[in-house]
Amino acid sequence: MSTFKFLTKFWVCFSKSKINVINLPENATKKVLEYLDFQSILILRKTCKYFRNFIDDFQPDFHLFSIEISVNFKEISLKIFSNNFEHWKKNYVEYNRNSNGGYSVVWFKRNEEKHKIMDSGDFVTAFLEDLKIIFQHQKSVLNSFSVCFEEEDNVAIKEELKRIFQNKNHFLKSGKLRMIVKDQNDVLPVLEKIDPHELKFIEIHRIGTYEEDPLLLVDHLGEMDQWKNAKDLRIEGFCISNYFDHISHFKHVKFSLETITLELISGLKDGLQKCPTQTRYTFYFQQIEKEKEVLKFIGIPYSETICTLNMIKKTLADF
Repeated sequence: MSTFKFLTKFWVCFSKSKINVINLPENATKKVLEYLDFQSILILRKTCKYFRNFIDDFQPDFHLFSIEISVNFKEISLKIFSNNFEHWKKNYVEYNRNSNGGYSVVWFKRNEEKHKIMDSGDFVTAFLEDLKIIFQHQKSVLNSFSVCFEEEDNVAIKEELKRIFQNKNHFLKSGKLRMIVKDQNDVLPVLEKIDPHELKFIEIHRIGTYEEDPLLLVDHLGEMDQWKNAKDLRIEGFCISNYFDHISHFKHVKFSLETITLELISGLKDGLQKCPTQTRYTFYFQQIEKEKEVLKFIGIPYSETICTLNMIKKTLADF
């Protein structure tokens, strides 16, 4: 039964009876909330003060599968996947800045699309308020959490989003974290709020065009439990400072770099031979500095070893 049909039958039943829905026993109200998806709970929360307070106190789990946030100067998209009940669901929300002031919110739910236009207010504030509620109510472990900044110059939006993470009083549980960022300053505020006991996969992509891949300083990241406990690492568009000192514990590592150097390969090869945990390194690159020397240094691979080093020549676009 769809959420809409369930709520309709529920409302008709109680409107014909002498029982006020607000006066339902607490256990009965909690049972009703268990049948609702996150969108219906958010709508119910906005109907009156009683339901807002009850939902905020009870904090029913939204049972979400993954959350994807994409931000640019004019709009914010919030993709939410849930595996609640017997089938997999996807909800997609867009918060748009209107050219004549105010903002609009568009809900995409399966084959349905709903628009809400506000003459005043700010689309960033509307998004952040909904995100706060989602974070408060998500108790189960997400499969993945993704944050993408599509443009480089949306500093105000990024700062507000970072503030949400910094004010969060508990960890967000997710097995995978994917970040598309401009620089390393965008990484730490998000990573430090992910539950270190649940995070297994870290993926970091850089936006923008540079003559050289900027340096990702992982000294602080390497001290975090989230970084230490993760098993898989994928980085595109960044060079890493002190490579092997901070990534030797990962079982699988993938990099996408502009240039492969002999110094880089030398350090990694020495580390792999001593490494008890790593099983595979994969590099995506566009060019090799002093290619003959690098290939000569690598030598013939040993098929018996459990540690391997793959170098795949691809453009960053192919990656």
